[in-house]
Amino acid sequence: MYAIGCELGLTRIGVAADARQRLRQMQVGSPLPLELAGCHRFATAAAAYAACADVQRQLAQRHERGGWYRATGAQVGEAIGSRSAREAARAAAALAPPRPDAAALAAEAAERQRLAKARQRRRALVRARQARTHAAAYFLAAPYTQRTAATRLGVSERTLRRWTKLPGFDTELVKAHLRRNRTRQRPQSSDNSAAARRQQRHPKAESEQNASRQAPPPSSTEERQDGPESAQRRDRPAAPSHGRHPPLTLEPFSNAWIAWYSDRRLRSKIDLLNDNDARRGIIPPREQRARERQR
Repeated sequence: MYAIGCELGLTRIGVAADARQRLRQMQVGSPLPLELAGCHRFATAAAAYAACADVQRQLAQRHERGGWYRATGAQVGEAIGSRSAREAARAAAALAPPRPDAAALAAEAAERQRLAKARQRRRALVRARQARTHAAAYFLAAPYTQRTAATRLGVSERTLRRWTKLPGFDTELVKAHLRRNRTRQRPQSSDNSAAARRQQRHPKAESEQNASRQAPPPSSTEERQDGPESAQRRDRPAAPSHGRHPPLTLEPFSNAWIAWYSDRRLRSKIDLLNDNDARRGIIPPREQRARERQR
């Protein structure tokens, strides 16, 4: 609790953690020089506020404005040392909750850390359960027998039956059937209709491409005229192209299948999304369409 006075005979009474820093802060906006008339320390903030309230009650007749009182530092010190101010400070200190010690704070932090780890474990279990129900629903909606589905998933039939009893499996099975029906009902566009649409969008480029396709192959005389370097370029085998989906011989959700998507996750945004789907137990759309066409 502090008492800051000025030349006008006014004293500011208040509570602060550091009385000298409060004096510097008040001096910034004051045209008159200020000085620290008195300072009394208390064990707790509650005791300091209680004593300040009692002192302000005693000096209520000398109140000017805000926290300023027309009183000297000696009068404020006498009010702080009075019996009523001391009793108010003791009563407030007795009612204040005890400050936690270092051991209690450490135990509280350890408990928060334990609860956070438990939440992480529960979330991991939920994600693993969702991946299992999704994979089981995908293969059982194909439709495969339980033995075939268990073989493709790399588990036993007993484990697969246990997965079918997990919460949310019925919903995943209905979704898998709906996705399969939508894939079956999707109209297959013929090559002629696709060529017609391209012709409408780019008629000149399409006509030039068709003319190049219908042109006869170059004769040996033309090859000799082009030179040996151009012939070598034409005879050179094409570079292997990386497919948009893994080989259909790889079993979905196997380690090799997931590794194939992980190796390509940084090539484009679509590859990143495909890798995320593979890790969540979802077959990416391109591979799913390719498997449907193979069937």
